[in-house]
Amino acid sequence: MRGEYLSRRRLIETIGLSSAAKLAAAHGGLRYRVPRREEAEAFVELGRLVGYSAACVMAGAFGGQRVMLPVRQPKKVRLQERIAALAAQGKSADEIAAALRMHTRYVYRLLAEARKKPQLEQLSCEQEPSPNLFLVRERLRD
Repeated sequence: MRGEYLSRRRLIETIGLSSAAKLAAAHGGLRYRVPRREEAEAFVELGRLVGYSAACVMAGAFGGQRVMLPVRQPKKVRLQERIAALAAQGKSADEIAAALRMHTRYVYRLLAEARKKPQLEQLSCEQEPSPNLFLVRERLRD
């Protein structure tokens, strides 16, 4: 069984940047069977890795399927996380660029990318996740 390839973009859209980076760091490049919510032990393990809300969304979208996870892009993801943390502290793009020794335009670009990506909603497992537009689009094509 080959498993469906889960693109980096689709993974980030589904569970958010931080959770996707954690999952890719742990299992990137490998076929991974996403547990269903009923599979307590495996689901709890996924929850510990990516967070409970992300695990609920992941199980709702891909539960029971084998997916091929993307390999993490460590440098860019770490940079985005550091830039986001500094921005959350109220630092300006110029201050962030100086602290990280990079060009201000690159800081603006990474901040803009982060704003475009949807944030993971706080969901409980009892709630149904909102439909992933990527999945809806795929189903419409079939």
